Amino acid sequence: MPPALQGLGPGTSLGTLVSAVEAAHPDLRDRFRAEVANTLEEDEEDSNPAARDYLVEQLWPAAICYAVTTATQFRERPHGHSPWDLLSDGFEEGTLADHFDEIGSTLTPHSLGPVFTLSIGVPLISNVLGLKPDNEN
Repeated sequence: MPPALQGLGPGTSLGTLVSAVEAAHPDLRDRFRAEVANTLEEDEEDSNPAARDYLVEQLWPAAICYAVTTATQFRERPHGHSPWDLLSDGFEEGTLADHFDEIGSTLTPHSLGPVFTLSIGVPLISNVLGLKPDNEN
């Protein structure tokens, strides 16, 4: 288990999980934002910080949660369809609509913005925490 997640177990609240990750990796959210900007090939110096958030603030807890739950599922069920395929199969335009509705999100679930941001954040967080196996994408 990664050091950031030591002492956490089933039933851990999302707030506690996010706090544990942030305490262990205080720069991770900024790295997430920078990775999105880099992928979009935008110069971070050229734009207003609020305009270049790329939904990172809104999706930060979700990205951590997806990274941890995907790794947990992979460890508990190592055979069959890899949950890491979620990044290519599950994060498509419109597929998060049910999730967004259930939690009362104000994000537009049929937009590519949330999907794009999560598809960058989940692997980044997984890799930093040491959750993603080497043989998975």
